[in-house]
Amino acid sequence: MKVGVSCESLSTRNLVGIGNTTLNLIQRCRVLFPNDEMVPIAKTEKFDRFHNTEIVNPPVPKSLYQSYLSLTAKHLNVDILHNSCGWLNMVKPTVPSVVTLYDLIPYTHPQYLTPPMQIYWKLCARKNLEVADHVVSISQASKDVAVQQCGIPEEKITVAYPGVDERFRPVDETTIIDLYKLLPHRYVLFVGSIDPRKNIPLIIRTMKKVAPDVPLVIASGGGWMTEEVETASGECGNVRFLGYVPDRILPALYSHALMLVWPSVVEGFGLPPLEAMACGCPVITSNCSSLPEVVGDAALTINPGDSDQLSEAIAMLMGDRGLRHELGRRGLSRAKQFTWDRFATGVHAAYEQVAECVS
Repeated sequence: MKVGVSCESLSTRNLVGIGNTTLNLIQRCRVLFPNDEMVPIAKTEKFDRFHNTEIVNPPVPKSLYQSYLSLTAKHLNVDILHNSCGWLNMVKPTVPSVVTLYDLIPYTHPQYLTPPMQIYWKLCARKNLEVADHVVSISQASKDVAVQQCGIPEEKITVAYPGVDERFRPVDETTIIDLYKLLPHRYVLFVGSIDPRKNIPLIIRTMKKVAPDVPLVIASGGGWMTEEVETASGECGNVRFLGYVPDRILPALYSHALMLVWPSVVEGFGLPPLEAMACGCPVITSNCSSLPEVVGDAALTINPGDSDQLSEAIAMLMGDRGLRHELGRRGLSRAKQFTWDRFATGVHAAYEQVAECVS
């Protein structure tokens, strides 16, 4: 079986969730299923993450690239085309196809996107799922939205949870956090994009009320609609913005944080809480969307719309070293359930199902 995998999400130096998911899928499938061929498809010859990459760089805008791949897939000589990049597709691929579903936030929470993003998704998101032969959802929560709001048949969707890289483990040495002028177990951490659904202003204002002397450290490569975050941080003071932090540094930041606070309103999966748990870092996160699927009973969960619940959770963890230790222990155990081998095996099962239906 020869599978072409769209890899536009891997074209940047600093990978985020979708890029990491695609990278690990290809790497692990090549190890676990050596009789099959995984063919990365990229837009530029500068793409150097894999050998034997198929370069497809048509003169079309980014928004139409996946549709172009679908129309021309037969010429790529692949058995299956996997739209793994999160870009939307509006046409039926000319070969059997699989699409990864990350989230459907534009359907459930359109207020968290800019108007152009809302329009683009409204036009294309459902069609993207309809034209694929099979859908791989990264959470049950995303699958439920696809079934209930987009009318996608339940049997057409496989749930495969992303994994956590083995580098995310407890780190004892403090050299890296020294570089950021942070003190071990004297800061609260947030990791992820700065956008409205992440609830960062709530974290900032809650920290000012509960623990004004403890820095809130935000590790983020950017985002959108950031005005409220900027206003809150200007008003509340003790906030440190680190910018993008590479994966090789993140384990130390997680390991020496008092806790990760992550009260996101909606997520397709939620990788930072999983990474934090793998490093033994206590986690406070939301009790909705996909996040309970990720953390199980290994974190404190709160209603992300209830500032009092967040205040109580932060104060409780601040004052209870035994609880922090217990959550760290549970988190380490929970994180072991999420591996890239398990994810790749789930996706490969979807490939086989599509191939079997076609043959």
